[in-house]
Amino acid sequence: MVGRGPRCRAAMGPAWCGRLAEDFADWLDANRCEAHWRAKIEADAPYPARQDLLPIRVASVGVAPAIDFLEYVGDCPLPLAVRSHPAHAAVRRYAARLVAVQDDLVGVAEDLASHRPNLLGCMLHNEGLSPAAAAAEVEALHDESLCGLTGASQLLRAEFPRVEAVTRWLRAVQTLCHGFARWHSMTPHERRTTHLPSGPGLAIEIEYV
Repeated sequence: MVGRGPRCRAAMGPAWCGRLAEDFADWLDANRCEAHWRAKIEADAPYPARQDLLPIRVASVGVAPAIDFLEYVGDCPLPLAVRSHPAHAAVRRYAARLVAVQDDLVGVAEDLASHRPNLLGCMLHNEGLSPAAAAAEVEALHDESLCGLTGASQLLRAEFPRVEAVTRWLRAVQTLCHGFARWHSMTPHERRTTHLPSGPGLAIEIEYV
């Protein structure tokens, strides 16, 4: 990354580099917050609330800086008018939430065993939901995020139909999200049943379309 910095700056300009730095700073802050919560959970402190954990997971999953890099690697820097449009922010937000929610659903057993904050853990420990009900809640969050991403993408494309960079960038965002889903879907079959530290196993199936 150090050697690539001057090339990124030359290709994308200081404003893009500044946005990337801010997103990396947010990612680092979120991971520090998770580490703090993890230590408290390990010491039997209460789990964080769902509304507190979700934005931290959205930041800590690292999608924001990854989306920044899509403009660089895809050679599709977005004009200011596009980046200033609310639909652009919505695409970024829903894409990050989609990946974060999916990550927590698939990784819940490992997270709970290692005391790492997890959205299902919030629902199990704070809200008293059963494992099946908690999984259904997270699945609904996933579907809501996917619908939001689809709608925001359609709106941004409709607002800038003649801007080729928008089409290429949206395709890259979609590929990024599909890549995370594809990675999870390649989990060996014997690991597709998630065994929580206590309670029944959950059969989690990811369909890649």
